[in-house]
Amino acid sequence: MERTLTFNPSYKHLLANSYHAALQSVDFRYQEKVVMRRMKYNKIMKDACHAKSSGYLMSC
Repeated sequence: MERTLTFNPSYKHLLANSYHAALQSVDFRYQEKVVMRRMKYNKIMKDACHAKSSGYLMSC
């Protein structure tokens, strides 16, 4: 019983570390997705601004 008690904190610490690392990688992947979406959106807006001269849109 005592052995598991002494083992437990380090195990929790290890678990917390791996959980944190997983969280960071997920967060990074999400940020990447957001950046890509923003770039795509900016490109769409730029194309829309170009189309404005053709009379498709009233304002940018």
